Amino acid sequence: VTGYSLTQESVDLNAYLAADQDHLATIARELGDKAGERHWRGRAKATHRAVRERMYDPEDGWFHDTALASGERLTARGRGIEGAIPLWTGTASPAQAAAVRDKLTDPGEFATPVPFPTVARSSPYFAPQRYWRGPVWLDQAYFAQAGLRRYGYTAEARALTDRLVTGARGLAGRSPVMENYDPLTGAPLNSPNFSWSAAVLLPMLDGD
Repeated sequence: VTGYSLTQESVDLNAYLAADQDHLATIARELGDKAGERHWRGRAKATHRAVRERMYDPEDGWFHDTALASGERLTARGRGIEGAIPLWTGTASPAQAAAVRDKLTDPGEFATPVPFPTVARSSPYFAPQRYWRGPVWLDQAYFAQAGLRRYGYTAEARALTDRLVTGARGLAGRSPVMENYDPLTGAPLNSPNFSWSAAVLLPMLDGD
């Protein structure tokens, strides 16, 4: 249904790679390594371009994984939250970012009662309590709202973040921070005291 890493190229991992290459260029610059900076900056530019050109589908306004053998965009399963990562990494063009913004703020897509489900509500495979098939993970929510901020959609990011914090049951109180939450009801799901959920909560609230 969703593919496997051995048969597909992941949009989020390639966007992360572009960001890593940018960071390596910055490190090289700080070290005075001009050749290293040029090398890594060139690699980053090429990776950003590949994600923009190969993984973005202009017909549905979203970034998708691609099939390893054919390069075909895997659109049939619907949209996954990983398609918002190119905003966080600065990979998306302004027009692409605007299209992704439209999906992130659409109640029929990712603006569910508790926003940023891992699979869009419109997907035929959306399952609110089935691990990576719909629950809201705070790390993915962080990337999505930070990506909106990066492209100037601050009001939208703040509104969605506020809804998430107030809608995810217990998150604004003294309950444990959970692994994930039901995007429709806010019910806490899976492991309590989950480390990476806790790690991104304060940066998400600070808007960093």
